[in-house]
Amino acid sequence: MEGRIGILGLNDVSVSLARAFYEEGLKVDCLYAESNFLSDEYPLAKFSRCFEEFIEFPMKDKEDLKGLKEVLKSKSYDMVLEGERGYAKVLSDNKEELSKYANIIIPGKEKHSLMYNKEEMFNTALKAGVSVPETVFIDSKEDLSKEFLDNIGEKIVVKNLESSGGVGVEIVDKEKVFEVIESFEGERLMVQEYIDGETKVHVVVCGEGEVLGVLQQEWVRQGINGGPPVYKKIEELDGKILETTKKWVEEANWTGFANFEYKVNEEGIFFIENNGRVTGTLGSNVKAGINLPKIGYEYLMEENISDAGYEPGFCTRHIVRDVEWVLKNFFYGEEVHGTAPWSQYFSEWKNFLKGKETVYQFRWYDPLPALATFYFLFVEFLKGVSPFHERRLV
Repeated sequence: MEGRIGILGLNDVSVSLARAFYEEGLKVDCLYAESNFLSDEYPLAKFSRCFEEFIEFPMKDKEDLKGLKEVLKSKSYDMVLEGERGYAKVLSDNKEELSKYANIIIPGKEKHSLMYNKEEMFNTALKAGVSVPETVFIDSKEDLSKEFLDNIGEKIVVKNLESSGGVGVEIVDKEKVFEVIESFEGERLMVQEYIDGETKVHVVVCGEGEVLGVLQQEWVRQGINGGPPVYKKIEELDGKILETTKKWVEEANWTGFANFEYKVNEEGIFFIENNGRVTGTLGSNVKAGINLPKIGYEYLMEENISDAGYEPGFCTRHIVRDVEWVLKNFFYGEEVHGTAPWSQYFSEWKNFLKGKETVYQFRWYDPLPALATFYFLFVEFLKGVSPFHERRLV
């Protein structure tokens, strides 16, 4: 493949994107606003060999596009996409204008709220005929009706709508829900019936309401008290879940990347959320044989779409959360936070021995506990799997 890609951001996802394109022979530049003011993450991209150029442009605020447009004019990129969330709104709100200089694979301004707005996500799911848990959105405990509480189970999910990525989520017993709501101090909240079942995620890239490429993950072991997952595993596609994903994508006429989270049990498939961004586990997805960024590029360039098949079995471990899980299980017991039995934890290490496990990294210091146990050395040297999600940073 030939072409040039511009990636906005310096974080770990930006590096994953760069590597996905770099290994296909495409040239990749890293673009970022002066002082990197749109980012609160560590600039890992500075250590990557996958970028050809690092281009800083002036930008006073998200409405100041002059510097970015000058860069896009001078470089003639085939495709520009965001690695960091801070740039998503810039691209989405100004898609029509910025598309004059490069192809952009992201929903336009009118769809931007569907990337992060839970209320809009759920309304879209209902319009598409997709099942969702019983849910209300409130500003205070007075907004939570007795009728709602009487019609749901004993466990409730309370989420701060300003947070994302599993942060700001509490899973509580029904009798404690008002106490938890007060602890959020006036934030707008989602209160939802807790659905027991397996957590499945569809990682997708779409074009105008069509699913172009999709991979399915299972959250084998979730974080403490329902937080972000500790351990994920790529598995074969479930046709029924895929049909559910397609319904939402078609209803929203979605373009771009997304991560659809579902709870699956005997009663059905329940839509939980759509994180409208590139997955943090992109590297392991590529390792499994499906390069979603490449598929997005082919779609925009009107080329033949690559085979979207992949090899199940690749896993991703978040080392810091893994250490937290082990400590809490040891000191308090699994019944306190309800994650998984020790037998499941130890069985996961079979994937490590098979060389089918990579590390989920958010910050520069995440790998340090792994280094202390020689984890990286075993994985990289003996099994040939990069500890940075297939990212070799030198």
